Amino acid sequence: MERAPRVCLVSEALGLPGDEGVRQFSRSLLDALRGLGPAWGLPVGQGRGGKGAMARLFARSFLDRHLAQRLRALAPDLVVYLPSAAATIFSLWRARVLRALCPGARVALIALQPRRLGPLSRLLGRALRPTVAFAQAPWTMAPLRSLGCSVRFLPSGVDVQRFRPVSPEEKERLRHRHGLPRDEFLLLHVGHLKEGRNLQALRWAVPWARPVLVAAASMGRDDALADSLVRETGAIVIDGYQPRIEELYQASDCYIFPVERPDNAIDVPLSVLEAMACDLPVLAYPYGGLPLMFQQGYGLRYVTDWRELPRLLEEAHRLETGGTRRLVLPYTWEEVARCLLAQALEVEGP
Repeated sequence: MERAPRVCLVSEALGLPGDEGVRQFSRSLLDALRGLGPAWGLPVGQGRGGKGAMARLFARSFLDRHLAQRLRALAPDLVVYLPSAAATIFSLWRARVLRALCPGARVALIALQPRRLGPLSRLLGRALRPTVAFAQAPWTMAPLRSLGCSVRFLPSGVDVQRFRPVSPEEKERLRHRHGLPRDEFLLLHVGHLKEGRNLQALRWAVPWARPVLVAAASMGRDDALADSLVRETGAIVIDGYQPRIEELYQASDCYIFPVERPDNAIDVPLSVLEAMACDLPVLAYPYGGLPLMFQQGYGLRYVTDWRELPRLLEEAHRLETGGTRRLVLPYTWEEVARCLLAQALEVEGP
């Protein structure tokens, strides 16, 4: 295709507050697609048309004549469906409806978290499977492949201009701005403060580091867990959406991602990539697609036994630089968008 492809991104996550992984992913991917050519965001369900997205909300079932009219008018070459609920049977149904509404376009489904399908759903899913599906981890790819889907890997991306290292002097100014202690080793975690994210592992950080928890607001928080972490580790809890979240990475010394169980984060967590772009040392469980993107080494350690945290924090203390920014530089949102277009448009089939 000589001209730039025309792309529609359809998602329930468009236009909602950006403190949750699927929402951040959809907004960032849409911006990147618009930088490469004609692209439109079509919000459905509970979304609110935001930057780069059509203002009108369409029915969540996709059986909406206004959605059909809009798609016909835009005449996309590629329709990308990014469901907030990942690849449920209902998401597969909606992707199939999009194929019927756009018979001349490729339809791609992006699944950012695993979903189990029962026997009947698997049977129906084979009939509803999209042209191509994108996923980020083996535990999400396998159920899609069992439906006969062509499944491709799609990484998460990061804004390497916004998320960048700062000088020691700037780090000190940022700590003062955000009321953080100046002379302690700050161990940051960004995400939902809830039981399933294994935040109890932070207890092994004491006294080698002071945890700083930025608790996203969209999914609520476990107050009992927050209180126990404050009491037992001295954790600093920063509640709610932080429009200048990059400053909290830049003010910290190390990043931790202790989540182990699927479905407690998207398969390639954006916070890990953002911390790496700021050149922080990262201690992470080998979660989802992270090992597909990065081998552990200087500055990046995969942890399966959190009792090793004191030793790993001592190692992080000694690092002159985080050494992780160079690993994440290939994964800009523009490159993610290019990867999506190249793979979605080369797949054989209707």
